[in-house]
Amino acid sequence: MKMQLRAGTAKVNITPPVGTPLSGYTARGDVSQGIHDELQAKALVLDDGEEKLAIITTDLLGFHGDFVDKIRGLIEEQTDIDKDNILISATHTHSAPDTLCGLYSQGRSSDSWMDVLAQKIAGCAYMAWRNRKKAQIGMSKGGVDGVG
Repeated sequence: MKMQLRAGTAKVNITPPVGTPLSGYTARGDVSQGIHDELQAKALVLDDGEEKLAIITTDLLGFHGDFVDKIRGLIEEQTDIDKDNILISATHTHSAPDTLCGLYSQGRSSDSWMDVLAQKIAGCAYMAWRNRKKAQIGMSKGGVDGVG
């Protein structure tokens, strides 16, 4: 029997408040002075009726493993996706809040903001889960004369 693929996507704003410690450089001691572009979390959920997975990307520098485990646990509670099938990544921007909790910055994001961030990222995956629709996946290959 052919499985029907369903896919869902979502994005949420994860921009912290102005004044949040920034990360990315050991010499950086400043906090954010304003917002040029919003930081986002984006999620893709795929479900073929048997296997389910979530891929989430965030506009952040990176995370510690325990923070990722916390988010995976929240997503697993809110959806039918096993935590081992949840990939969470960061774009590694050096213009983001200190989500590595002081590893590469002078400041430190508050525990309360980190809790809000975890909820927002998990909520993004949940919205993608709720947004699932019938989908198809495929690929093709092409070539361009004189290139490659």
